[in-house]
Amino acid sequence: MLNTLNIRDNQILTVADVVKSGNNEKNIRKVIHDGLTLLLDSPAYMLGFDIKQFDKELKKNSKQDCKEYNAFKCICSKKPIIIDKNNIKEVKTGKTHRGNEQLVLTAKCPKCGRKLVKLYTKKPESIEKKEITTTTTIETKISKKRNIKKVVIRPAGENAKILYRFYYKYCLHIKGYSTATLAKIEKAVSHFTTSSNNCDFKSVTLDTVIEFKAFLKGITYRGRIISLSSVNEYLHYVQLLFIYLMDRPGFRQRINFEIIECFNLSLKERNSLRSGKDHSVKYPTYDEILEIVNSIGSSSIVKRSRQAMVALVALSGVRRASCAKLRMFDWDSQNSRLTMELGPNDPKNGNYIETTVVPLSEKLFKIFTDYYAELVSLGYKDFNPIFPKAKPRKEGNDLCFVESTELTQDFMSKHNVSRIVKEICKEAGFPGYSVHKFRHSYSREMKKRMPDNDLMVALMKNMGHKSINLSTFHYGSMSREEQHQIILENFSKKPDEILDSYDPKLLKELKKIVQNYENNNLKKK
Repeated sequence: MLNTLNIRDNQILTVADVVKSGNNEKNIRKVIHDGLTLLLDSPAYMLGFDIKQFDKELKKNSKQDCKEYNAFKCICSKKPIIIDKNNIKEVKTGKTHRGNEQLVLTAKCPKCGRKLVKLYTKKPESIEKKEITTTTTIETKISKKRNIKKVVIRPAGENAKILYRFYYKYCLHIKGYSTATLAKIEKAVSHFTTSSNNCDFKSVTLDTVIEFKAFLKGITYRGRIISLSSVNEYLHYVQLLFIYLMDRPGFRQRINFEIIECFNLSLKERNSLRSGKDHSVKYPTYDEILEIVNSIGSSSIVKRSRQAMVALVALSGVRRASCAKLRMFDWDSQNSRLTMELGPNDPKNGNYIETTVVPLSEKLFKIFTDYYAELVSLGYKDFNPIFPKAKPRKEGNDLCFVESTELTQDFMSKHNVSRIVKEICKEAGFPGYSVHKFRHSYSREMKKRMPDNDLMVALMKNMGHKSINLSTFHYGSMSREEQHQIILENFSKKPDEILDSYDPKLLKELKKIVQNYENNNLKKK
C-alpha cells in the first residue's frame, strides 16, 4: 500500500518525489513492476491520478481476499489463511453495519500460533442465496452459435475520467501548457461534470451546454457572482476539450459544430467584454480627508496617533506595510523626508526608498508634526515605532474591552493599519477606503501641480515605482466625469487660446510617453 495523502491528481512525479511524500522506495518499485501506468519508462514519470487509482484497486483486492467467513490475515503469510469453521469463535458486539449484525471472529494461526481477530458482518440468508443465483453474463443477439459474451459496464462518468486523462497528457506533452493553465482546464472540466451530473462526453447535447452556461453564471466566489470574463474563460477551456474529442473515433458523428459554437457567449455579452468599462479607482479628495481626520477627535493620544496616520498616508502615499514599520529616526523634520527600508519578504521593488512629504494640506501636515513632537516629549527614541499599538485598558483584575487611551512601544501589523483606516472612514460616513486609495489621491493631487516631464519622473521615484507609465496612467486615474468636463471645457475655447495655453515642447514629451505606453501594451499582448 502507498501513502497518497500528499499526492495531487495533476502532479507528474518521479520515484524520488513519491519517496518524499512518505513512501518506501521498495514499495514504489514493486508497484511499478505490478503494472502501474507510466508517462515515460526511462526515467520513470508517473501521474498522481494513476497512482491513486492503482492504490485504490490494491486496497479493494486486499479487502476482498478476507471477505469470506473463514479467511484470516496473518503476518507470517502474505496470502489469506483459510481456517476450519469449527475452530472459529464468534462474539457479538451488539452493533450493526448497514443494517446487518456485526461479529468479532477469533481463531489461531496453524503456522505460527498467533491469535487472529477480524470484524465480520453477518448477512441474512435470503441475500446470500440471491447472490449465488445471479450471473453477470449477457447473451448477444447477433451471434447464431449462442456464444456468451462478457460485457463490462462502467459507472456513470468513468469514461469521461479516462478521456480527460488522455487529454491532460495531450495538453502537457504536445501542447506544452503550463501548470497554471492545466489547473484552470481541470477546474473548468470539473464545473462541467457537476453541472451535467457526471454524464458521458458522448451523450452531450445543446441542452447540456445551455445548462452549463446557466450553472457558471450562478457560481459565487467570496460572496459575489463570478465575472463574465471568468465565465468566458471556463467556456473556452471546455470548448477546446470538445474540439480535441471531435478527431477521436466514436465522437465524429456525435459532436457537431453547433455544440462547439454553443460554448461561445452571445454577441451582446462579447461586446460588453470588449467595450472599455470605467475602471477608474474611486479615491477620496483632500477635502474629504480633512473631514475624516476631524471626525476622529483629539481627546487622547491614541486618537491623535490615528489622525497622524491618516494625515501621513495622504501626504506621502506610503503603503500600509511601510507605514506599520516606520521608526522614529525614519522621519527627517528639517528636510521633511521619510526613509523606508524594506526587507526581503516585503513586496514591490527596492530595499531603500526616500519619500518627500509635501504639505499639500497645511492642516494635515501640522497634525503629523505636532504628534511627532508629542512622541519625542513622551520619551520615544530612535528605534521606537511612530505608530505603535494601543495599550489594552484594565478595570480591576479583568481586561475590559473599552477604548484605550495609552500607547505601547510595540509595532503594529500591516493588517491592523488597513483595518484602522477602513473603520475610521466608515465612522465618518464615507466608504471603507483602503490605505492604497489614499495613495491614488496623493498621486492625483501631485499630477495637477506637475506639468513638466522631469517632475513626473521625480514623482515616480518618490512613490517607489519602476516605470513612469504606472505613475501617470494607473495611479490617480481620470474618472469618466472628469474626462467629459475637460473635453467640454476645451471644446468651447477658440484656436488662438489653445495655442497660447499649451507648450509645444510639453506636447512632444507627452506624445513620447503615450507611444511608449502603447508599445509596452502591444508587447504584453
